[in-house]
Amino acid sequence: MLVGRWTERLKSPLFGYAIVEGLIGTVGLVFHDLYIAVTNWAYQSVFPHTAGSVSLTIAKWAIAAALILPQSVLLGMTFPLMTAGALRWIADRPGRTLSILYFANSFGAAVGVLIAGFYLVEVAGLPGTILAASILNFVVAIGAIVATRAHRVRTAEGEVGERLSNQGNRGQQFRGNPAGTRRQPSPAFCCGRPSAPRSRRSSMRSPGSGCCRW
Repeated sequence: MLVGRWTERLKSPLFGYAIVEGLIGTVGLVFHDLYIAVTNWAYQSVFPHTAGSVSLTIAKWAIAAALILPQSVLLGMTFPLMTAGALRWIADRPGRTLSILYFANSFGAAVGVLIAGFYLVEVAGLPGTILAASILNFVVAIGAIVATRAHRVRTAEGEVGERLSNQGNRGQQFRGNPAGTRRQPSPAFCCGRPSAPRSRRSSMRSPGSGCCRW
């Protein structure tokens, strides 16, 4: 929910989605080694001193949360960012866009769990499975960056085209009235009737008066 509100302030949510996917891939590259190191440290230094007490349970939950929470938060950020970026890109059909994204996200997650749990772990082990997931995250991040740049180029071209169109319309209006100013009434014909010539003295007394006030 917090990420959903935060996406409203982002200029390019799709680029933020690419950054988050890259961070998830980076965490995946170091997670297995970090997990082994933290587990060895906990069994050697923490668990023996807290055995038989409530502190042992608290320590287990705290270590597990510290290992899993960062990537869990990042994974939770992906769908709001992806949705916000897609809705700004395809704003004319938000309901259809959102439903397709939700279906693709759920279907991809289910297929990924099945492949990872029943095939990759057996073939490549846990480190190889995590590495494959990290590579996929980097591929998705690169694809999102390419899509973001393409969207920016398309938006810029549309703004340039609209600006040129406005300038063309202004040019047509200018050609219709080359002087670009209002037509001034003739001194000899003002307010729909011929005007009498003024004397030099009256002209000097009211230099700024209009012809209809004669």
